[in-house]
Amino acid sequence: HRALHSGHAQLLRVRSGERTIGMLYFLSGHGRLNFYQSGFCATQDPHLKPGLVSHYLAIRHFASGGWSEYDFLASLPHESRYKQSLATSERNLYWLTLSRPALRNTFVRLVRRLRVRN
Repeated sequence: HRALHSGHAQLLRVRSGERTIGMLYFLSGHGRLNFYQSGFCATQDPHLKPGLVSHYLAIRHFASGGWSEYDFLASLPHESRYKQSLATSERNLYWLTLSRPALRNTFVRLVRRLRVRN
């Protein structure tokens, strides 16, 4: 609540007529919007893309308001198709995991390696 009132968060509703098709929540600062969460109306028609339309309209809205960057942030590979459709650039993210040498941690690393191979 405080973040919305201080301008460090943005909440955007996208409507088609009276129907809300999307809600997008952003963390913001230094002219940059970081997309954090969203919710979109359910549809059975695969040609309707409420998420894609919502992001497109949000990008246009915020660009006209002087925001310099709309960052989709990290996601799982199956969630990134719309990001690839709308993004103009990308950054690589690197993940680092530190753990103490222990039998449990060795087992976890082994399971993760097996999961990546499959």
